Amino acid sequence: MWGTFILELFERGEAVEVQRALEELLGPESGSTWATGGVYVFWDPVDCEALYVRITGDLPLRFAEHLGLRPASADDCKREQIADFFEDGRDRIGYTVIVLSGLDQQSTARQRSGRNREVPELIELNEELGAGVVALTRTLEGRLIAAHMARTGGIPRWNRNAGLLPARTPRAEGPILATATARLDDLDL
Repeated sequence: MWGTFILELFERGEAVEVQRALEELLGPESGSTWATGGVYVFWDPVDCEALYVRITGDLPLRFAEHLGLRPASADDCKREQIADFFEDGRDRIGYTVIVLSGLDQQSTARQRSGRNREVPELIELNEELGAGVVALTRTLEGRLIAAHMARTGGIPRWNRNAGLLPARTPRAEGPILATATARLDDLDL
């Protein structure tokens, strides 16, 4: 079930600390009750607009790739766009993760590496359950992108495609995107 939004504003030099915090909160060895994956949003704190909306099974690892803290092809991450964002004179960038309960953990390489390989039934069950979690995660990603499209007329500028859009267009001023980009500053809806 969705419901936990974790928002952070950080400066370029604080990326390592943010990645460490994500690892402590969401990493496979963290012991938390949240899943390691979910939907994430990079956003501009000046106008509270989403720059990039995407999903991953491993939020700490993916953040590290986007910020150049781990090797990743420039085509597979937003390292260059984030660098350009800071070079354009921006002091901070917003980053939000929307996480699932740990009961909805999808299968990831780091998560599987900690499992007991001697119980293949557990591995198979985890893989089967993981497929449903990915579909759920893609649905939320699509809703966020559709809300951005309703608000601005286009997909977030760093996204290459719109993802899995919902059949019904969400409200342009809906609370999910507004919360994810810190545009909603209180819960009086």
